[in-house]
Amino acid sequence: MSTINRLSTATALAGCFLAASPLLHADAPLKVGTIAPENSVWARGLHEMGDAWRRRTNGRVSLRLFAGRGESEEHLLRSLRISKTLQAAQLSAITLGNMDDAFKVFELPMFFESYEEVDRVLEKLGPLLEKRLEERELKLLHWGYAGWVHVFSRKPVRGVNDLKSLRLFTSTGDDRLAKWYRENGFNPVPLDASHILTSLTTGMIDAIPVTPLSALLFRWSDQAPYMLNIGIAPLLGATVMSTDAWNRIPHADQQVMQEEAAKAAGRLRTDVPKLDSEAVDRMKAAKLTVTVGNVSEWRTAADQFGASMRNRLVPADVYDLALRERDAVRAGRSVAR
Repeated sequence: MSTINRLSTATALAGCFLAASPLLHADAPLKVGTIAPENSVWARGLHEMGDAWRRRTNGRVSLRLFAGRGESEEHLLRSLRISKTLQAAQLSAITLGNMDDAFKVFELPMFFESYEEVDRVLEKLGPLLEKRLEERELKLLHWGYAGWVHVFSRKPVRGVNDLKSLRLFTSTGDDRLAKWYRENGFNPVPLDASHILTSLTTGMIDAIPVTPLSALLFRWSDQAPYMLNIGIAPLLGATVMSTDAWNRIPHADQQVMQEEAAKAAGRLRTDVPKLDSEAVDRMKAAKLTVTVGNVSEWRTAADQFGASMRNRLVPADVYDLALRERDAVRAGRSVAR
């Protein structure tokens, strides 16, 4: 992720490619991968969606989930697109952004202030993003939220310069982003996310931009016991399927899959923000300290950072559309007051 960077951790994936027949058979479940642990809200959501698929299609469509196996989202994406040992996967907008810069709009630091703003931008940008996925032979099943990114660190971070003095985790795979960080005075350390805990423990990195729920699930807060109270960015994700596998499914069953996928997205939209907040309370009850940052300082810096990302890291048309729709939400709130 940018300061919002990259929450990619772990999933080893295995399975067999679909049979050569034109339609999916009941004895060939879709193999779906996620970096999320088996007991997480995201994995449970996939299980629930798959159970509904199987029930409503009389077993013609089902899924087999490979969750939290210990490798990166990049490995998961290769399994989906290249080796084709998966037919579907949950991917963060960060990983999708490595494929297409349009998805990087959701990584802009402090560009969004609320889920309401993100909902509006995603609604307006959704058709464009879906089209870009289809150009890469991926079918969108549903969007999903993974929480709101905060800076967790080994030392307290209150101002921008505090963060610049620390070794900041960024994901491997985006040299332009690492270069942007260095040019703006940060000290990025590109790593695979599966190495975060070890790197915090050894002091290779001092700070990570992640969601509270992820910090709790992967126990990163044990080694990074300070959290900046200012949210940096939403972490979005998507469950996507290879178009090859999608096209093997009868149209009527595709409709069922999309209906249940929409329900899964709705559950995540409701559950994840609450779980994110509960995660902060649980970590505070252990040893987490929430530090209070200077909001105006961070917002001024974020506005500068966002403008410098326009056209360089985020396509100008995507940035401008997102800015327009975000500001429309803010204008509506002002009128309501």
